Amino acid sequence: KIYTQNEYDIKYLKGLFPNNSFGIIRSVMDDSVLDKSNFKPKENKVILPGPFTVEYHGFSQTIIAHHTGCTIDIPPMGKDRMPKDSWDMAENVGVKYLDYMMWKEWMENLSQYKYGYFLVPIVGAGSFPLNCAYHGIPCIGDNRAETQSILYPDLSVDYLDLEKALLLTKKLTTDKEFYNYTSNYAKHMIN
Repeated sequence: KIYTQNEYDIKYLKGLFPNNSFGIIRSVMDDSVLDKSNFKPKENKVILPGPFTVEYHGFSQTIIAHHTGCTIDIPPMGKDRMPKDSWDMAENVGVKYLDYMMWKEWMENLSQYKYGYFLVPIVGAGSFPLNCAYHGIPCIGDNRAETQSILYPDLSVDYLDLEKALLLTKKLTTDKEFYNYTSNYAKHMIN
């Protein structure tokens, strides 16, 4: 049996391995190691899932995220793990790369963000939307990741549908009721 994270992937895998059976393994979170007293209050900040590389579409996500009017951070991959041009470009486009963190510290740090984006070409396990949902951070993202489409059905977009992502960004930043609904829905789905 072959396991994958998203039902979306099964058609692809069946083409490669037509005689196998398949199963879904969802991303899970064990929060028993987290110290919630270390969580930070929400600030006007955006968190992106990754850098200015092809694998993350960081630049296009940055353009959409600037419409929130918030500061924008990119997760803890660390300068030594990044392509130099990507690291050097960040400050010029109003983005800050965070220093590398272990998962526990990352989750405690993540608590401070108001918005998240998961507009990536390769959705993988989709742990980023899962982590955002834990904190109730509305995350606009690719509907191919089942963590995204299950936790954020109203914030899920088709691959490369940046027009809809921009419309959702504007709605999240101007409609407090919609913001609270998507935040609470995601937290409820986690529990």
